Amino acid sequence: MTRVLVVLLILSAILFAVLPTQTVALEPGLMQDFDRNACYAKCPCSIVGMEQACFECKQRCEREYWKAFDKEAEEDEK
Repeated sequence: MTRVLVVLLILSAILFAVLPTQTVALEPGLMQDFDRNACYAKCPCSIVGMEQACFECKQRCEREYWKAFDKEAEEDEK
């Protein structure tokens, strides 16, 4: 039983060492040029009666985020 456990641990270690990991999104600098949450924090969403302004502000944040996303994606393709 112990030998089976040791073999499984060794095989797991080899697989983790050989197989590529999916850390692309975790690398610093990727998609960090625009912070959506910081933009949302500037929106007047906590004020009663400002629902339309809040909605427009959030839409502007989304447009800016996706603009930065597209720009960075184009730079990555080059």
